[in-house]
Amino acid sequence: CFVLTPDTTKAEIDYFVEFHRQELQQASGYEINSIDYMQGFRYSLGDLTINRMALYIMAHTFRHYGFMERVFKTLRHLIRLEVGI
Repeated sequence: CFVLTPDTTKAEIDYFVEFHRQELQQASGYEINSIDYMQGFRYSLGDLTINRMALYIMAHTFRHYGFMERVFKTLRHLIRLEVGI
């Protein structure tokens, strides 16, 4: 969500997740199941929302973070695309 925008397409997300999986697989020397990896990405969106974004929002109430609105919109967009919420 920090480098993407709320206009990011599902195809772009799938491309980046698959690209990262392949690079990690090559670097680690371990086979990584693509379905499991995508599910891990979806779980990481939840973790990011609950843990990291909550802290950013709390801090944002005391100090303005210019990036917060875009990042939060992007996160919501990613969750809608990947989880369907």
